[in-house]
Amino acid sequence: MSSSAPASPTAPKRSPWILGGWRDLLLFAATPFVVVPLYRLAELQISGEELALYVLAFGALGHHLPGMMRAYGDRDLFQRFRTRFVLAPVFIGAVCVSFTLWNLSAIVLAVYLWGAWHGMMQSYGFVRIYDGKGGVFDRWTQKLDFAMCAAWFGAGVVLSPARFFKILDLFHVRAGAPIPSGEVMHGFQALWAAGTAVITVLFLANLVRNVRAKRPIPWIKLTVLATSIGLWWYSNVATLNMLVGLALFEVFHDVQYLSIVWIFNRAQVEKNPGTGGLTGWLFRRSGILVGLYVGLVFAYGSIRFVANGISSETLRAAMEGLIVGSAILHFYYDGFIWKIRETKTRQKMGLDGGNAHPTGKAEGMPPWMVHAGKWGLAVVPLVALGMAEPARRPGVFLRTEALAAQLPENPFAQKTCGDAFREVGRDRDALAKYRLASQLGLDSAELHHNTGVLLVRTGDGDAARSEFEAALAKRALPESHVQLGNLAFAANLRDDARDHWQTALRLDSRCAEAHHGMGRYFTTAGALSDAVTSYQRAIECDPATASTRFNLGAVLEALQQPADALAAYQAALAIDPGLEPARARVAVLRSP
Repeated sequence: MSSSAPASPTAPKRSPWILGGWRDLLLFAATPFVVVPLYRLAELQISGEELALYVLAFGALGHHLPGMMRAYGDRDLFQRFRTRFVLAPVFIGAVCVSFTLWNLSAIVLAVYLWGAWHGMMQSYGFVRIYDGKGGVFDRWTQKLDFAMCAAWFGAGVVLSPARFFKILDLFHVRAGAPIPSGEVMHGFQALWAAGTAVITVLFLANLVRNVRAKRPIPWIKLTVLATSIGLWWYSNVATLNMLVGLALFEVFHDVQYLSIVWIFNRAQVEKNPGTGGLTGWLFRRSGILVGLYVGLVFAYGSIRFVANGISSETLRAAMEGLIVGSAILHFYYDGFIWKIRETKTRQKMGLDGGNAHPTGKAEGMPPWMVHAGKWGLAVVPLVALGMAEPARRPGVFLRTEALAAQLPENPFAQKTCGDAFREVGRDRDALAKYRLASQLGLDSAELHHNTGVLLVRTGDGDAARSEFEAALAKRALPESHVQLGNLAFAANLRDDARDHWQTALRLDSRCAEAHHGMGRYFTTAGALSDAVTSYQRAIECDPATASTRFNLGAVLEALQQPADALAAYQAALAIDPGLEPARARVAVLRSP
């Protein structure tokens, strides 16, 4: 009687997914195919720029919260990095508040550059996760994946008219640091584009090599890589409106981040039933808790609107500093709390194999020394730029004009130069720059509004009206409604003027020009008491406007209140000693 050998146990089949097929595609890979159409549909109801402001508040700021929940809610993680988690918020918060209070541009430059790196590394992190789930641990493939992310995300900055100019503006114009000539900058862009092409060819060649060798190919990883790079490119290069571009990629980035944090923390709670605190309570299998999780993210993002509503400039600047600090803290924490090479992180992600390390620490220099060196590389140039900026501010105008000359085909450089010309009264030069920016493809609410203001000054009311209407089609700007109200009032369309000024006040209750306009409307309508109230509110919002005080004096004089009228005229003269009508009325009221 023959006997067969016992069958060897079969290893469980490796799952290539984080959640499952369609859910991974929806949340991590094919999200741009949902995000972009939905965003464009939403623009039919609300302007793209307004929508971007909401996305960047609730999303960009709000999604910092889950990372902090991980940092301070994971007891093991907190114990390992206690010093960082205690000292980093104090140090980063103090630095950021100081920079915003002194209105230094270097901190904004740091956020722009680190933010691009952060977005790239998150996409690369998903590539690494899917490689691990697919059993791909080839070092050459890993290096080329990183090179592809770095090259294409970098190209999205270097070849983006908006991002490239913004970095140059902060670095050179605002901070005063030297930059090379326009020819060198164009050469750098061409070199980066060529390098990206070479890396792409090497990446594809390696892919073909792996296919021929019948090595595992995680196609979901390639989908994530393609859609991440594609949306980054579309958002930064193809979309000239920088605000809208940032918002488009931010939605994708946030959906990925919120999802992976939920998955990670839920796995931690399920594998460690004793997990306590907010993490143990919030990250359980429950649709209601998912809703609460998203609600907390939105609540944190609403801090942006709280900051915008603060009347004190000092407090508002300090709040802005804390918001900037939240971003930098988010970038910093994410740089080490999600390392795929750490054993615990890999286990919670459902990964096995590869080169893991229990703590993620490389051998060689002590970790604290490596960490301090990295901080030094970031902090030293940041402080140097910040210290040098105040002394170089007198040259901002000349640097703005020079940068526009070096980047003649960059619409943002031309628009910013136009702003500088407008501020010094060179209206014709400013209008020429604005028109050039428009010809180069820039189509923003601010550009249309500023062009309209210059056209008003030159007496072209019809063209100005078209520009203000174009601005409002992009974004509900109270100042554009004010200008349209002024044009309507000048054309004796008083009810139209009133409607525009009231709309401006609904958008911004502290819009001094709109209150001033309503004062003019009530005066012509014979409602003098209402006119006084409107002028007084305008003065509360902007005490330094002589014309408002003069108009108030005229209404008070008509109401037979000569003492109050005299005080209003004198206040107008204190602001503008050359206001002859006010001087004449003072003389009349003082005469016996």
